[in-house]
Amino acid sequence: MWRQTRGRVTHLVSCVGTGGTISGAGRYLKEVGGGAVQVIGADPTSSVYSGGDGRPYFIEAAGHFRHAETVEDPWPQSYHQDVVDRILPVEDREAITTIRRLAREQGLLVGGSSGTALSAALRVGAEAGPEAVVVVVLPDSGRQYLSKYFDDTWLLRLGFLDGDATLARVADAAPTDEHAPPLPYLNTRSTVGDALASLRAGHDGGAPPVFPAGPCPVGPRRRPTAPELTGSVSLEELETAVRDGKASPADPVAGRLGAPLPHFGYGEPAAAALAELTERGLDTAVVLRDGYAMALIDRAALRAVTE
Repeated sequence: MWRQTRGRVTHLVSCVGTGGTISGAGRYLKEVGGGAVQVIGADPTSSVYSGGDGRPYFIEAAGHFRHAETVEDPWPQSYHQDVVDRILPVEDREAITTIRRLAREQGLLVGGSSGTALSAALRVGAEAGPEAVVVVVLPDSGRQYLSKYFDDTWLLRLGFLDGDATLARVADAAPTDEHAPPLPYLNTRSTVGDALASLRAGHDGGAPPVFPAGPCPVGPRRRPTAPELTGSVSLEELETAVRDGKASPADPVAGRLGAPLPHFGYGEPAAAALAELTERGLDTAVVLRDGYAMALIDRAALRAVTE
């Protein structure tokens, strides 16, 4: 980098990952540049490097992952915090959009961590001015991600694409913006009694509710991600288990989980989602936006926007 730019590097932007590249290259550039080179780490927003809580994210080979309810892992020994001047968090959608644009406009097929790094580098370049020489490391190929970041079906199901606005979409039947009410969700560490209280509070007089469940901590600002939809809890089945003596209110609800609820991306056609639920004989599903669970939806709501 130093030789090819003839010593004009002003900024190095790289994903962190295990920290070897950014620490080693960054330290060298600072040494030969007299300390003038700025080293910026690009990181998924929920990675602990950027101050996130370590919950699942969809950009592979970048960041530092741990679940918020587990014991915190130490920093990798190959990551030297003293070398990195700052960390720029990048949303998964931004990273994915960037690599798809790079493939379309520049013919460069790179992976998600490259999209994270390039997204951060574009911000750095915009604020640094025309005299800056910003070098960004694109560390991965996109060949192993053809069925993910370059697959519209995969992205649409996870809510990373807006879909066809001329059709009735899943989003038309359920609120999916940032102001949507919290998703009904049960943490698997809660008790049967707590789960029953939540399910009964969410019973509006119609069919007994079924809530998704998983390891995500419950809170007003927390929305579980798709990997955290690991099971479901039914009011009807839980009440039956307690009545028949198969469960007590003090038991952990983790022992009473059913199969995970199906999920749809908010941009998917409502008619297709309705057909899939009907075919599977299910009534309730989770709506995802950018990989986050935003709302519950049922066949009646989907039918209402497709008729």
